[in-house]
Parts: sequence; structure tokens; C-alpha cells
Amino acid sequence: LVAGARAVLATGRDLADREALPFLERFYAAGGAARPAQAFRAAVARSVAAGDPAWRAFRLWSAE
Repeated sequence: LVAGARAVLATGRDLADREALPFLERFYAAGGAARPAQAFRAAVARSVAAGDPAWRAFRLWSAE
């Protein structure tokens, strides 16, 4: 963020690629590149609805 990134999406723990992929697909499908904070909220909601607990590993730091 200090270097000018609009947002940083990262995990707070190790997560296998196959566990992370569904959340990342939801995030980018919801417009993650253009609206990261809104996309993060949408991806979390969709993950909860799908019963996918991997969303708990993700954190978003955003200048929005």
C-alpha cells in the first residue's frame, strides 16, 4: 500500500492451492481487480453460503 498498490489480498496461514482457488475465483468474478473491498465482501458472503471455510484465511488491506 505504501508503494502505491490499491489493495493487498493475502492469507494469514498456509492454504493449499485447491483450497484457495474457489475463494479467489469468487473474488475476481466479483470485480476484485477494480473494486477489491466490495469484491472481498461478496466473495466472503458467497463462500459462507457455499459452506467453504477457506475464506477465513484471507485478509484484505485496502486504501478504499
